[in-house]
Parts: sequence; structure tokens; C-alpha cells
Amino acid sequence: VFTFGNCEGLQKLTIRKNRGRLTLYNVYCERQRLVIGDFNVRIGRKDDRPDLPEWPRDGETKYEGRSANEFIAEIQKSGALIIHGRKCNWEYTFQPPKKKKKNAKCQDRSVVDYCLVHDSKYSKILEAGFFDYDVLDIHADHLALWMVVESPLSSVSKSATQNNSRKNDPARLGPYNRKKIATYKDKLRETLTQLVQEKCASSTPIINWDLWWDIMLKGAAEVAPPRSRAQKKGTSWEPFWTKEGCQARNRRQEAARKFVNAKRDGTNFEQAREEYCKARNALRNQVRKDKTAFYKRINDELEKLSKNPQMSSLFWKKVYGLASDTLRNEKPFIGLRQPGSAEDSPVFDDAPTVASIFCDQYEKIGSEDPPPVHTFDLNARSSAKQSLRQLEDLLLGEGPLDYKISVQEIVARIRKLKPGKATGLDHIGVELLKAIANNDIKETYDNSHTMLRWLCDVYNQVLDSGVMPKAWQIAVIKPLYKSGDRTDWSNY
Repeated sequence: VFTFGNCEGLQKLTIRKNRGRLTLYNVYCERQRLVIGDFNVRIGRKDDRPDLPEWPRDGETKYEGRSANEFIAEIQKSGALIIHGRKCNWEYTFQPPKKKKKNAKCQDRSVVDYCLVHDSKYSKILEAGFFDYDVLDIHADHLALWMVVESPLSSVSKSATQNNSRKNDPARLGPYNRKKIATYKDKLRETLTQLVQEKCASSTPIINWDLWWDIMLKGAAEVAPPRSRAQKKGTSWEPFWTKEGCQARNRRQEAARKFVNAKRDGTNFEQAREEYCKARNALRNQVRKDKTAFYKRINDELEKLSKNPQMSSLFWKKVYGLASDTLRNEKPFIGLRQPGSAEDSPVFDDAPTVASIFCDQYEKIGSEDPPPVHTFDLNARSSAKQSLRQLEDLLLGEGPLDYKISVQEIVARIRKLKPGKATGLDHIGVELLKAIANNDIKETYDNSHTMLRWLCDVYNQVLDSGVMPKAWQIAVIKPLYKSGDRTDWSNY
């Protein structure tokens, strides 16, 4: 039922449903520890499910304290997530099996296969009817698996296969088409208004922000769904494709479709297979010719530039350009040694360790004793200290703010934002903010600007309560390599 990745920060949960596949992306929000176990827990009497193995097992005690309905109620109170079989809801989980024996008295399904539960609710699970050996399974070959699972956000992936899920990965494409948003402003406002009517605002800024965030992404995804990038035969660098090669590739794909259909229907199988083999061989020959011509043209150009000393700059520019184009799709590798360690010390390339090294060292840069290689303008530092002392001498005021942030202020700030900038982890781009901000300030308080009024309330609640959502405290940082040893953090 479950397929988890081996990395922290982005976990993928895949649930098979009939012949399709539903993919849920869990994006990092706030760390929570969950336990997942293989349980096979029985409820009630043994004759409820004669198709199951004998229970209780040797050395175990039988649980007959509650009925299935009481068991379900206790599990729901504990906050656990029960996953069984092909569908994740209570009605299906505890229904009688389809193929049961004639003499079976199956009124309720009595087996729970998998359970996810927060570690703080572990005692509640035991009270609900799980046994300790069932939850942790310490007496079997199955080990309890603890892992960090992030809070799930709504995904716009509508894929039915693994390839489509990769193309619609929100981490790669974003949850909506940012270029298309600007042309659907009215439709976006109407969609957001309908989504808002289905939600109710809370009194806490954290919940309000999460609801606003979720509605914005849902509305943008419905109006302008993401569009996958056009790719040529994978993701590698292949500049040798010509018009003839593309035509041969299209003929091969068409022949392959006919071959698959003929194999499925059982009609004209041999003829379709022969046509596919011809198209495949023609494509191979055409690609071979195109590659030879492409690299011959490159070599002739480099040879011509190398014979002229005055063209040395163009020669090396061409060489570096070819190298960068060849490696442009490779994932950049960052491996760092611990600061102050020897040259033969181990190099860490996992993301959490690299991020912690950068974090620990850059935190020291603003201190009084910065790390080596980093210096400051002493005059600027003294001026900043003097300004800080002046602020500390001012009278402290306690109480509410002088005035609330208004929607007009938010609209004015949105107008000054520059489009085309990268988004953070929330995927809320400048284009999306500009789309919900009307050009006319007078129309700011109509129904189409419910989202701006809601966002305004969130800002005011944050300033009044001093509580800030966790999502606002996460930044996206990209290390830029300068020169020197790549394992030294100070060279980034």
C-alpha cells in the first residue's frame, strides 16, 4: 500500500487504486513523527472471519472488550489514520469481504492492516484495542519503521501513471501556470470567491494563513493548470536532432502505437510488427547520420578556429559552451567537509548535513568574532551600533497598534512587486498576487477581493498576537560556487 522515499523533506505516498495510481505529494511544513506498522489486528470473536489464520497466536491474549463499531470510535478519537486495501475510508475498511464462506458470520470487517499514528497518541492506540506487540511487531521479522512525514498539502497532479506524475511534479513545475494567470484574472477571482464560501475563517493567524494558502493554490490550479515541459527523448542534451530525424521518430511512434493495438486486438499482427521494425531501423540510421554530421560540423569549426591565433578566445568560448550545454541537465553536486578538518577528512553530500554546515558558519558572520576570510567595514558596524543604542533609548509602548493594516496598503505594495521572480516554498508568485489585486482601489471591497481582505486580517492578527506561521520562517537558499576548493564552505 505504501511507497515512501528514503529522503527527508519530500516524501511521496503512492496508493494503488484499481488500475490507476493516485499520487500524493507531502511538502515540508512542520516535522511530525509518525509510526507505521503491519498489524493484522482482529476484532471481536474468532468466527467473525473464518478466512483468517487462527487467532490468538501462541502466547497471546484475545481482545473481546469492544465491538467493531466501538473500536472504530476509539480509533477515531485517537487521531490515527487507518489504511486498508484499496480505499482509505472507514466504510470500506470495515465492510464484509466479497468472497466469504457460506457459513461465515461476517457483519464487520475485522482486520486493520496498516496504521499511521502520531507518537504522542501512542497510548490512545493501546487503549483503543491495539496490543503492544501488534503496534511495534517486535516479536517478528518486521521492524517498526519510524520516519519523518511532512504535513500534506493539496496537489494538482491528475496523473494516472508514474510518468505523468513526474511531469506534473509541483516541486518542478509549480502548482499552476504562472504565465497563464494574468489572462484569467476575472475567472480566478470568481473561482476564489466560490472556494472561500466553502471555508470558515478561524481566530488564529496560523490556521487562517494555511486556509488562505490552500485556497489560493487550488484556485490558481483550476484556472491555469500546470503544463509539463516539452522534452526530446529523455532529459539529456541532444542537439543533433534534425527535421528528418524528428519525422522518422514520429513515424516510429505511430508504428509503435499500431503495433500495440494490433497485438491487443489480434488483427494484422505480423504486418504491424514488420512496419514497426522498418520504422525503428529507419530511425536508427537517420539518427546515426545526424550525429555524424553534427559532430563533423563541430570539429570542422573548432579546427578552423584553432588554426588562427587571433581566434583563440572564440575557440575556448566554443569549447566551454559545448561543455556547459552537455552538463546543463546534471544535478549540481555539493560536498562539504566539516570546518577546520583535514583535507583527507570525509566529505558530506547529504542535504541536511550540508545545510547545517552552511547555517552554523553563516550565523557567525554577523557576530563580533566572524570566521576567517570574512571581514567587515568597521565604520559601518559602529554606525549600526549607534543607531541601535538610539532605538534602545526610546520609550517602549505597550498596547495595540496605532492603526490596522488596510487592504489599500496591500494593493499598493503588490503593485510595486516585480514579476518574473522565483517563488518560495508556498509557490505564491507575484503574478498570482497581481491577478487578485484590482486596478481600481475603489473596487477593493467587492466580492472579488475576499482573498485580499482575508490576507489583511492575517497580517493584523500576526502583529497583534506576535504569532507567525511556520511557512513564513522558511527560506529557499541556493549556494553559488565562487572558486577554489569545492569542499570548503567559504568558497560558496
